[in-house]
Amino acid sequence: MTKEKLIEVPIRLRESTLQFIENIVEYENKKNRLFNKDKPYATVEDFIAGCCIEIIKKIETYNEKIVHGFDIAGEYKLKNNIKKILKEKNIKQLDLAELTGLDKSTINLIVNNRTQPTLEAFLKIWAALDFPPVEEMFYKVPE
Repeated sequence: MTKEKLIEVPIRLRESTLQFIENIVEYENKKNRLFNKDKPYATVEDFIAGCCIEIIKKIETYNEKIVHGFDIAGEYKLKNNIKKILKEKNIKQLDLAELTGLDKSTINLIVNNRTQPTLEAFLKIWAALDFPPVEEMFYKVPE
């Protein structure tokens, strides 16, 4: 089995989110020092990577519901509810562009369902919106 190359990905977090993660990591490290001395110390990066892996596992679990349920093979077109979520959270498209580092025109095209986001763009938007359930992010329309 070959070892996969690790790639560094810069992300932006709210200061309060980072502080929350740091507190969790500190707690876990203290707990491990007391009860599991052989376990290596965790880092903020380990925590974030672990969260990403768990989200990917959840998405894979929902595979039947999301992918097959939307019948991406033919009859339906996949659309997003980002505009609705932005309105509910009182976030402007310009703010979303700033939070994600994506161009405001790209955000506009995605929000108005004129283009599908890349996986990277989707993950940035999803994170900026505080990870709403994936099944609430999308809906299908007949072609």
